[in-house]
Amino acid sequence: MWGWHKELHLYSGTDADAVCAGEGVYGRTMKTAKTKMIKAYIRMWPREAYNLKEGNKHLESVRKELRQKPGVYILYQNGQPYYIGQAKNLWYRIRNHAINQNAKHYHLWTYFSAFILTDTDYMNELEGLIIATVGTTTANGAIMRMKRILLPKDAAKRLAK
Repeated sequence: MWGWHKELHLYSGTDADAVCAGEGVYGRTMKTAKTKMIKAYIRMWPREAYNLKEGNKHLESVRKELRQKPGVYILYQNGQPYYIGQAKNLWYRIRNHAINQNAKHYHLWTYFSAFILTDTDYMNELEGLIIATVGTTTANGAIMRMKRILLPKDAAKRLAK
């Protein structure tokens, strides 16, 4: 949408160097550049995807989807979220869980999902959001860095009736 902006914004594209404070560049209104946090996602891929090979190399079609891409991933055990983690390179991190027999979670998962992010800025928050949503059923030892708001006692009493 086109519109006036009262805050300070940096714009990309043809107006990459333009800084706008309440007015449009060259007297026109400007379009706010929105960057998506999540570029794509993978849902319930089997762990065996890391065993697929062409000759002695991992299958490139699988590898290219995760290689050099930051994100947050979920490992599943019996169809339930088991572990949530984050990585600057999803391919290598999940691969470590899949093929390194000394890895802490090696034997304990069968599928994975991942959110591929545009950058690493919000990785901690997204990981925390997923951990908070899933609850205490995961093997994560992460300390929540978000404030949890409990149901007020008076509301809980009314609901218990």
